[in-house]
Amino acid sequence: MIKTKRKHPEKKLENWLKKNLQLFENGLRLVKTQYRNYYFCGDIKCFNQIDILALDKNGLPVIIEVKIYVNQFTLNKQLLGYMKRFPQKCRGIIAALHIPQWLLATKLPSNITLWCVKENYGARYSRKKSG
Repeated sequence: MIKTKRKHPEKKLENWLKKNLQLFENGLRLVKTQYRNYYFCGDIKCFNQIDILALDKNGLPVIIEVKIYVNQFTLNKQLLGYMKRFPQKCRGIIAALHIPQWLLATKLPSNITLWCVKENYGARYSRKKSG
């Protein structure tokens, strides 16, 4: 019996998004997927694993967190934590197949954008909320 690797649904979405960054905005360029951003926790070297790191047309880093479903951890510990520890000013995007109502009602910082990418990966909407 031959074993085949099954791609995780988030990985499949990530691979599609990295080839279609223009959906978010014109001029967005891929830097790296699964980018390791190193920082120190006291004396210990730690890292965050950023799903997609891109640069906008002005050279500002954009951290894209890819999810099938978004929860509080995605926003508070992952995206906001990654942005806080990134060595320079950056923006953030949560790209998900489903954006829950609680997140749509949340007051977000002005440098974070939400994108809902539908199942067929073609239809999408964005919501940017200033905070």
